[in-house]
Amino acid sequence: MGARLDASDVAQEVCLRLHRGFARFQGQTVPELLGWVDEILRNVVASASRHHGAEKRDAGAEVAGGDWLAALRAAITPPEQRAMHHEEAARLKEAVVRLPEPQRTVFRLRFYGQLPFAEISRQTGKSVGNARVLFLRATEWLRKEMEEHT
Repeated sequence: MGARLDASDVAQEVCLRLHRGFARFQGQTVPELLGWVDEILRNVVASASRHHGAEKRDAGAEVAGGDWLAALRAAITPPEQRAMHHEEAARLKEAVVRLPEPQRTVFRLRFYGQLPFAEISRQTGKSVGNARVLFLRATEWLRKEMEEHT
């Protein structure tokens, strides 16, 4: 993927998503902000990977120098914050599994997949309004779960 996608393209897309979504960010601490930025970075890379992977090329053969994404993450996140983020991400992943199936599906598509509600509606067969409600309920429940285990 590296031969077809430059790190500056990733950085530009991450900055754009940060700018668009900052009003919705509800964290209160620097680690929460860094975790949010890291999640957006992961989503941008996953989207780019899906897009470029759809061309059925061996992306690994095109990467000069290999693991530029890991180097980018390491450059912007101190080790102690990376460790804390990994712990929080693991707790979130465990909590997501405990959500009721409709909420879990909508949450994964919206939060991890960054899909618009119209696309979530199309994929799940739920109305856009219902998808929004399921996502809201999932995020409220997950927020309480994460606060209880902090």
